[in-house]
Amino acid sequence: MIVRKSENQSRDQVVEVLRLLFRGAHDSVTLSTSLTSDLLEAVEGDIMDCLSRVKSFSICLDSRVDLAAVRTKYPWLFSSPKVHISQAPGPIPHWIMVDKRDLRLEESHPFPAPAGGWHPRSNMTIIDADPQIANAIEQEFRSFASQARVVKP
Repeated sequence: MIVRKSENQSRDQVVEVLRLLFRGAHDSVTLSTSLTSDLLEAVEGDIMDCLSRVKSFSICLDSRVDLAAVRTKYPWLFSSPKVHISQAPGPIPHWIMVDKRDLRLEESHPFPAPAGGWHPRSNMTIIDADPQIANAIEQEFRSFASQARVVKP
């Protein structure tokens, strides 16, 4: 297990980690997010490639997300049959889990993003997580996702 805590990551550093995670996905991706910065656009190609390999790609959106804006900005997410999208009834922690073993956990951050769309972040990336850690994160995701409203089955 490799654990890396990163303080005040720049946008480019976050993009690098996201690319690593999406490029390494083979079975599933679970994502809880606000989709408010341009990060998704920066890794769109990596996500598209990921969708060609994985069996499932689940997104739970934070309650503060403007769903209409997300549909307009990222229509390709809504066209993939592998993507399941729900929206939580309240604020949620933001993270990514890939293949139930690789994780990126975000520190809480301002919502919406400040002017300019970026603020430095502190995050933790865990590669090849201990199964107990991965299971705990997955159960937490399922806990708030089970209360979420399905937006795209």
